[in-house]
Amino acid sequence: MLVVAIALWGVAIGQAVEDRVVLKPGPADGIDKYFGSFYNRDGVNNEILRVGGWGDYYNTLIKFPSATQRIPGSFKRAELWLYALNCTRPTDIQVWLLSSSWSEAPWDHANLMGYNLGNCSGPAIGSGWYGINVTQSVTYWRQGSLSNQGWFLTPTANDNRFDEFVSSDSASTLLRPELHLVYDLNFKMPVPGGKAWKLTVEAGGKANDNIDDPFHKGILFYSLDFSPQSVQVGGIGPVYQETDVPILAMEGGKVYGVWRDNPDNNANGYSVRIDHGCDMDTTSGFQTVYCHFKSPPLVQEGQIVVQGQKLGIMGSTGRDNGNHPTSTATHIHVTFYSKGTAIGEGNDPQLNQVQMEGRFLKDYKLNQYNPAQPIFYPSSNMTK
Repeated sequence: MLVVAIALWGVAIGQAVEDRVVLKPGPADGIDKYFGSFYNRDGVNNEILRVGGWGDYYNTLIKFPSATQRIPGSFKRAELWLYALNCTRPTDIQVWLLSSSWSEAPWDHANLMGYNLGNCSGPAIGSGWYGINVTQSVTYWRQGSLSNQGWFLTPTANDNRFDEFVSSDSASTLLRPELHLVYDLNFKMPVPGGKAWKLTVEAGGKANDNIDDPFHKGILFYSLDFSPQSVQVGGIGPVYQETDVPILAMEGGKVYGVWRDNPDNNANGYSVRIDHGCDMDTTSGFQTVYCHFKSPPLVQEGQIVVQGQKLGIMGSTGRDNGNHPTSTATHIHVTFYSKGTAIGEGNDPQLNQVQMEGRFLKDYKLNQYNPAQPIFYPSSNMTK
């Protein structure tokens, strides 16, 4: 046990970033149609959805059966997004949460029942995405208060006003309806809380020491290294050399990559990748990668994990293509990505907003004025 004077950085207060699960059903699983009060009373199931009327009424029905799928944590809000087609005289929309079942079959909407959620301003003139806040609806479904029967959209005006939207049957896959489940990402340290941990390499590497570190530059710029040395939160005191330090998920998500085989065939060694959007789509949202585990990870690809879940044990595995070790001592290397990559040398606008324990990633700094005096950063992560 070593007793030294240490620098201890507390927790700053900051804002979380958002990530979202995007549900975009296609023709096979998207359920939507429109019907009229005079024409098309039996319902129309084609590539468009219509709300409006000219003395009569056109109404839209839309349902996302997978909206109650399991995602980590509690979402902050839910948004229904429809692509409006060339609106010239849009109408505001009254939104109903349905409690009775229906289908795309003709006339299978004759006895609709539901709850009025209020009116929404109509889409802008022209074409473009149009969003409706449906947080209350999805909350009811997730809680089991109501079964998911979708929404009924009806016009508030029928004086030759029409809103037309792209349906889930459209050949334009990018314009089909979407349901966004949005939630905050509040990253915590990848090591157990109640202690402060020694930072050994900051984002961007050790440029202040004139050391060119290829594992903390370019698309790896937003990477941090922590050693197994810790101190008790509170200030000057003994430094503990920990053994078999648990590596914890910094936020909830879904595992999209696990290296469980020979760690010497991979620069990351035994490692885990987590998609915090939980949809396994690394072209959107945020991802984190955890490297150099001592032994095979404790999670499987496709597994949902929660913040604080134990992923493995801190180690020093990994070799590059030249069979050179990529780790020279036991530590955890974590990298943050936005949409599966990073722009480069610290100028990614999304990653520059990411905070861990309330501190921006680039504010996790080594002590450049006195390298012999390391900085220890406190963790509040709890093992689950």
